[in-house]
Amino acid sequence: MTDSRASIFTVAAFFVAGASGCGVSAPEGLVPASGRVAWTDGKPLESTPGMLRFHPFDPQNPRVEIAKTAEDQDVVARIDSNGRFAAETALVAGGKTHRFKGAPPGAYKVMVFLMPGDNGVPRVNPDYEHPVRTPLMVAIPEAGARDLDLAVDPHLNGWSP
Repeated sequence: MTDSRASIFTVAAFFVAGASGCGVSAPEGLVPASGRVAWTDGKPLESTPGMLRFHPFDPQNPRVEIAKTAEDQDVVARIDSNGRFAAETALVAGGKTHRFKGAPPGAYKVMVFLMPGDNGVPRVNPDYEHPVRTPLMVAIPEAGARDLDLAVDPHLNGWSP
């Protein structure tokens, strides 16, 4: 299995295994975080199953990876057929993954995981799947954000599938 496929399946596990509620409280301070992800030409990532993962980082030193918000939680989002997404915080408790709408406010590097094409070739530069090398960054304010725009360059750094 390629790293790309392994990565998307790992992120997908948060959605497949998760269920909201079940006596587990949402982490405090979650705010709405949604928007659209598209290719740099403006076309949505349609017909391309995918996920986003938001990795906290220090805007003063964006090349240095920092710890997750909490050891047992991740901020992830499904990409729909129109390129729209809404962040959810996945919290692992009692051996189960629980999902809650929203994300903690803060600065994030955003990783993009797309299913490879039929020929097994990745659809995006592998840098988009790395928490430090991805060029995508967002700031989610205390009031939340419903208009996050992410542009994925299909030829980042001269890359071609």
